[in-house]
Amino acid sequence: MRATPILAAVALTLVGCTTLPDVDLEQVDDAMWNGELTAEFPAVGALVRDGDARCTGTLIDPGVVLTAAHCVDGLTPGEIAEMSFYTGPGSPGPLDGGLPVEDALPHPDYNEVNADLALVFLTVDATEEPVWVWDTDMSPGGWNGTLVTLVGYGITEDGADDAGQKRRTEVEVYAFDEDVFFHYQDGTNACFGDSGGPALWSDGERWWDVGVISALFPHIYKDQVCVGGGGYEIRADVYLAWIEEYALINQEPAPGDDDDADDDDDGVPLDDGQGCQCTAAGAGPGPGAVVWLLTALLVVRRTAARAACPRAARGAPA
Repeated sequence: MRATPILAAVALTLVGCTTLPDVDLEQVDDAMWNGELTAEFPAVGALVRDGDARCTGTLIDPGVVLTAAHCVDGLTPGEIAEMSFYTGPGSPGPLDGGLPVEDALPHPDYNEVNADLALVFLTVDATEEPVWVWDTDMSPGGWNGTLVTLVGYGITEDGADDAGQKRRTEVEVYAFDEDVFFHYQDGTNACFGDSGGPALWSDGERWWDVGVISALFPHIYKDQVCVGGGGYEIRADVYLAWIEEYALINQEPAPGDDDDADDDDDGVPLDDGQGCQCTAAGAGPGPGAVVWLLTALLVVRRTAARAACPRAARGAPA
């Protein structure tokens, strides 16, 4: 995300003027809008800089993390080199440790709207087993009404300062655009800092990364996008060819591989038993976390159906 501490409104288009479900305001519970704490999904980690969990990403290759382009766009090489990839359960405060980042590559078609994907390259390979990337066209249908699992390190509601803990939540897919799918679920949502995190779906055999969390929009409250809102994910299938240019994805572990074993020769820290390649997670609020998280992203394309579909007229980067 950009370094400007401004939260801008953005517009969305819902294909076919799909409307969101009606919600009973009396049933709205703004407790944990970013879901429940989890130590699962060891391939999902926080992109950390200066101790703050600034975005989320997913290991798709032992040395490559898939995230959102707006998480790294505009950063200098020096700023990128200050980042690390932390995969533990985290804490609502400074995060220490993680694997150092060497470089980052936003998608060449990223224009603050489309192709909001980036690859982050680690200096050493992680020991966690990567998540497989969905490699089949989602367009033919059958996905509307499907529950996907969002995982991220973001804050729990608009205006909070508690980023840094890994959480999961389940949301329903309800509409598609050319390179995104939209989600909404009564009573839960992603929030700021979850950008770049995965939308995961299980076929009963493994978890697949079917999309990357990109942006949120309000639904119940016009001035809140996390609480009562929905969002959209960038479809992995649309950008699969580009991902495969730089990452060796969807590989079965070699026989005898130990994903949790420490490798003294390559500098990978010991795993703490919860998927954490880290030294420790600190405590206490990170003073710079929310300023970095609540940054501006002005969407200029998803406006065509604003008049016909006013219930999803504004949004914000996650």
